[in-house]
Parts: sequence; C-alpha cells; structure tokens
Amino acid sequence: MKYQSACPWTTAVAVLACFWALAACGDQTSQESESETNLVEAEPLYQAHCALCHGKDGDGQGALVLDRPARSFLKGAFSFGNTEEALFRTISNGIGGTPMPGFKSTLSDEQRRALAAYVIALGPEQVQVRPGESEYQVTDRPLVVRGGLPPIADGLAPVNRGLLVGGLDGLTFEYNTKPLALLGVRQGEFVDRKDWQGRGGASLQPLGVVSHLIDGGFGTCNWEAETGSGGWIPQPAALVATTVLEGRAWVEYDLIPGHSGEALRVKETGLAISLGGWPGFQRIFHVIGGLGFERLRLAELADHKVELVAKGPAGRLLRRLSEGEEPTFYFKHGLGMEGDDQVMIVDTLFGLAPTDENLKALKELVQ
Repeated sequence: MKYQSACPWTTAVAVLACFWALAACGDQTSQESESETNLVEAEPLYQAHCALCHGKDGDGQGALVLDRPARSFLKGAFSFGNTEEALFRTISNGIGGTPMPGFKSTLSDEQRRALAAYVIALGPEQVQVRPGESEYQVTDRPLVVRGGLPPIADGLAPVNRGLLVGGLDGLTFEYNTKPLALLGVRQGEFVDRKDWQGRGGASLQPLGVVSHLIDGGFGTCNWEAETGSGGWIPQPAALVATTVLEGRAWVEYDLIPGHSGEALRVKETGLAISLGGWPGFQRIFHVIGGLGFERLRLAELADHKVELVAKGPAGRLLRRLSEGEEPTFYFKHGLGMEGDDQVMIVDTLFGLAPTDENLKALKELVQ
C-alpha cells in the first residue's frame, strides 16, 4: 500500500502551529517571570517610600506614629479601589488632608505602577477580571461622559439624562442633568459604556461603589434661595458645560432664576479628602463674576436637616439629622474670593463612629 505524503503547505502549517504554541508558552513564562522580577524590584521602593507609615510588611504598623493608623495592605481594602489603576492614581496624587503624599514628581510611571502591583501582592489573592473593551478608566486626566443611568439606589427611578465625572482620585460624581443635580458619589473604577453596543440605547454602567447619596439620591434640586420674607425656595439648575482644566473636571450651570431675578452662573468641582481621620469628599463652588452665596444654600444643609456642632473662624461644623444612616458631618468653610469669583467650599465627612475622640478631631477643623 502506498501512502501519499502530506502536501508541503500542510506540513508547513503544522510546523508553524507548533512554533506559535511554543512561542506562546514562552511568552507566558516570560511575562510571569517579568512580573515576578518587577515585584522584586518594587520591594526596595516600598521600603524607601511606604514602610515608614504602612509597615515593612504592609500591616499598617509603621515606625511613624500617626493620629490615625495607616491602612493595612494585608487586608486588601483600599480607599479608592483595589485595582492597580486605582492604586496607581492614589500613589501618584496622594490623599488630600492626610499624611499620604503624591509621588508623581518623585517616582517614574514605571516605579509607581510597580509599587501598585507590589501593594496588591501584599494582600489576599484577588480574582483577576479582564476589563472589556467598553470600560472607560481614568488615567492621566479626569473623564466626563453623558448618557442614561440605572437607579443609583433601590427604590429610585433610572435617570434618562445622566452625567458621570471621574476624577484622578478614584471618585465619580454622578449627576442628573434634567434638572442638574448631584445624585451621589461613587468610589472605585469609572464606567462601562455598554450604551455604545448594538444599536445603542442602553444605560451607562457606573463601576464604582456608592459611598454617599445626596438627599437620598433623588436628585431634583441641590440649591435653595432665600426669599425676601426670610423663607427658602428651590433653585433649579440648568447645565451649561463641562470642562477639564489642570487635572480637575468642572460642571458649569445656571441657577434659574437667581435671587435677583436673573440667572446666576455657578461652576463646581469635587475631590477626595480625609480630615481629622474622617474620609469624604470636598465640593468647591464658584459664582462666576460676582457675589451670590450669601442668599444661597445647599438643600442638604437646610436648617431642619442638620444641627450645628461647632463654629469658629474657619467655618461651621454641621451634623446630618437623618436617623438610621451612618453619621455624616459637613464642614462649611468661610466664603472667599478667587479673582472675580466668590468661592464656597463644603466638605462631606463620614465613615467613623462619632466618639468623643473622633468629634474632637472634627471640631478642631473650625478653629
């Protein structure tokens, strides 16, 4: 019996297939080896820049004694997300109001990414999830996207016209744009743009965990204006524009009508902070080209919703009165000017028990 030899091209394909398979194995082994090498090289960086506060083993027991213990990396929980990208942002930018500095100017991108991977490796094993092509991640500049949004909390309706503002600090500010109102703040990854798939029409899928709701997340009106008779009326806002400038994303809108009967142009931005050991976020408001905050207030700071805890030269410390929710405090800074703009700053702080020690740290903010 004669056997017909294989065609030359099929033999070549088989050889190439074997070659590619071996190359793939080699690449995988090479990548694993490279990853291990990066972690080894990152260890001296960690000891030089992180161990003083977070401990040489990442247990949060460093040689430097802090008012609040540094985070333990061994537990695998982080303020602004557990991914390498989220940790890279934190290492780059630091955490405002805490001893945690930013290392963008002192360490290279490669060194900061190596540190992020090293810190994750110190914690428990994580399930690796490969982001889809539709996921947007904040990297070197804030991101702003618009589209429909699912309900931000149980019992609420979807938002047909939503706005997500993702910052470099791992926070996402979630708005309804009709009328414009902040619904809440998320912490972690940014957004999955599944609304671009198929024929469109699907909602944006925010990826971060909701850390704080504004007035329960209903999002109809964030502002109130004082009337001539001493009362207060809702002040709806109309979105004008969003801009990204010098690492900050700004949302610009008109309050209609203003207390003078004319629209008042306001812009705002937000960022993560930690004050007196309390985590939270700061909102910065500008009245563009004039005054206006004397007769305006945030609806969530209405007299019947908060109580005064302390006041001093720096501002007022308020506590939310809502029962059955985690303790929330507001530090309302004194009004200031920046160029021709009047500026108001409000810090929202939560996450700790209102013990005498923790309240003492907050009360010191207003002095």
